[in-house]
Amino acid sequence: MLDDENSPELPYRLQKAIEEAFVERIPDGDQSNSYTLQPRTATELRERLIEMTKSDPKRKNSALRLLALIESWRLSYGRPAGESRNPLIGSDLVWPPTGDSSDTQNA
Repeated sequence: MLDDENSPELPYRLQKAIEEAFVERIPDGDQSNSYTLQPRTATELRERLIEMTKSDPKRKNSALRLLALIESWRLSYGRPAGESRNPLIGSDLVWPPTGDSSDTQNA
């Protein structure tokens, strides 16, 4: 579904589905239309996106944009226990990603 040439922006429904993989909606008390957003562990999906930035030129920019979006959710809703702030320790990629492929190499 990610393809830098065909869809530079994530379709809304895909973005919401991915958000649900990283952010859980927990019902808030007795209110049926109220909820609290909590971070959800999605290590495998995050690792797959990181791998795409390194080995899939056709999806690299889309994966970087999505990783930047995930990081913004982490900053807004918190990070799950045990999740590293920088998943790229030991690699030549910068973190957090900016979505610009020119920023993927350390200066």
